[in-house]
Parts: sequence; C-alpha cells; structure tokens
Amino acid sequence: MKVLAINGGPRSSHNTAKLLDAFLEGAASAGENVEKRRIDLYSLDYKGCTECFGCKVKGSANYGKCVYPDAIKELLWEVANADAVAFGSPVYFGDITGQLRSFLERLLYPFTAFKKDGDRIIAPKKLPTAFIYSMNAPEPPVEGGYAQRVSDMPRWMERVFGYEPEVMVASNIWQMDDHDRYEMDIWDWELKARLREEQFPKDLEKAFEIGKKLIAAE
Repeated sequence: MKVLAINGGPRSSHNTAKLLDAFLEGAASAGENVEKRRIDLYSLDYKGCTECFGCKVKGSANYGKCVYPDAIKELLWEVANADAVAFGSPVYFGDITGQLRSFLERLLYPFTAFKKDGDRIIAPKKLPTAFIYSMNAPEPPVEGGYAQRVSDMPRWMERVFGYEPEVMVASNIWQMDDHDRYEMDIWDWELKARLREEQFPKDLEKAFEIGKKLIAAE
C-alpha cells in the first residue's frame, strides 16, 4: 500500500510536518508492506491551474490528466492512485496556504468532467484522505468546528474521490524558540510552552490515529 502526506507548509521540520509524519507512522502501523512518503510542496517548482484545458481534450490519451509540464505533473497522478493521502497546512488568514491550494486545483480539476451524459467524476479510484491543519491562534468556538470551515477543499475532495475526509486542527501551536526577537507579544508564550508539552503530543496522537483509520477504510 502507498500512503502519502502532502505538506503545504513552508517548514519541513515544524508543526505541520510533524503532524503529517505522525499520520504516516499511524498508517504504517495499521498495515503490512506500507510504503509511506512525505512531500514538501515548498521545495517544488510549480504553479496552480493555468486553464490550458489539456486535461479536457476529446479522445486524448491525456484526457482526465494534468498535462502542464512542471515539478508536480507526475506527482499528481501518483497521489490520485495512492491508497491514502493526508494534506497538511498551517492556517493563513483563515485558509490553507497558496501552495496547497494551487496543488489541489491541479489535482482535482482534471477529474471533473463537463459533459451532459456519463460520469461527471472520472477519478481513477476512491481515495481515503485527511486534512490536517496547524494554527497559531486558539481554536474559535465556532459551531460545527473550526477545522471544517478552514477550506472548501475537503468538500471537493469528497466529491471527487468518494470518501469524506478526516479533518483535524492543532491550535495555539508553538511557532518559534526565539520569539523574543520578534514583535509578537500579543501571544501568551508561557501558555504556548505549556501546550507544546501537554497538548501537542495529543495532537500528534490524533494524527497517528487518523493514519490508522484511513488504512482501515481502504
């Protein structure tokens, strides 16, 4: 089985990356011969959908596939054919990063068919997915859960790949060790330090359990 974690955050060893690594470990613990890999999007050179419509050409061998020739062209098809995938992102201005948004545009658009008859969704298979968010601010008391309101992408993921994504958010995270260097005294750093020791391990465990759950779904 192939399990992937797509890191939409700019750092490869901080909160979002650690949560995704925990997800991968959970997936690996739940199955035999699980191949796991994390991809850091900020290390790749690509852009969002360019509306070239190459994925919509009638009778083309590339119908339903992104054809734009850059660093994620092959990766998109690998993700679509995996057995489980988690998408991770810090929350910027109430949404996922631009890198992850651009990646998801390229992933989902080729599998939506604009025709009157036949299937409107042409993804190669059903795919269990998860969205794992990290955010600096405390989680607001929003009815229905803040995590579900960060982005519309989980809804589109369910429509295209057939499974309702697992969604979690790790809030009030520890951002940096040298916080005194920056003008950021709005935050309660003593509280954040305590939560880093008490809450973040629980967040990692939750991500681990999501990994296990997605393997069971598959």
